Amino acid sequence: MSDAGLIKPNPSAYRPPPPPPEPVPIGEVRRFVSADIDEWLLSRVSDRWPDFSEATWRSKLASFAVSNGFLFVTNERCVLLMTVMGSHAMTGKPVVVEVFAFSRDARWSEDAKNWVIDQKSEGALAMSAIYRAGKNWMKGMNAARMIVGTCSDMAPSLVKNAAGGYYVVDVPNR
Repeated sequence: MSDAGLIKPNPSAYRPPPPPPEPVPIGEVRRFVSADIDEWLLSRVSDRWPDFSEATWRSKLASFAVSNGFLFVTNERCVLLMTVMGSHAMTGKPVVVEVFAFSRDARWSEDAKNWVIDQKSEGALAMSAIYRAGKNWMKGMNAARMIVGTCSDMAPSLVKNAAGGYYVVDVPNR
């Protein structure tokens, strides 16, 4: 058999396919510290609870950050604040309640009249990581229940997947 009609590959001209793009880093979930308080977070809490000044919010957030009575965590894209609100009437075990879960990737939705995060975004993955940290905190204190989704940028179905449940009681603001 003759090599006359075959084109021989040139190894120096071969280029492998480009590597897949690096995933956008979600960031390690870590304890929130006072230095993490920024204009974005202040505007989000002020938007939700407008009765306090920026100085009051700075003080409150800084005190939550150093208190062991709160879980205040961030992964650079999201923040989660949780607290223990009493104990379960039947078991006496703590009940953990979400205060808020905000994402920098959330956008205001006129339809929902709320901040929402795209379910397929990296921000949704970052929020899931934050909720897993909350669930671990709850398990670590042997809590009876974790109430989540009450003030979250995440859709209820995603909160349920990330945290293992979704409990909401809507109470009118005024």
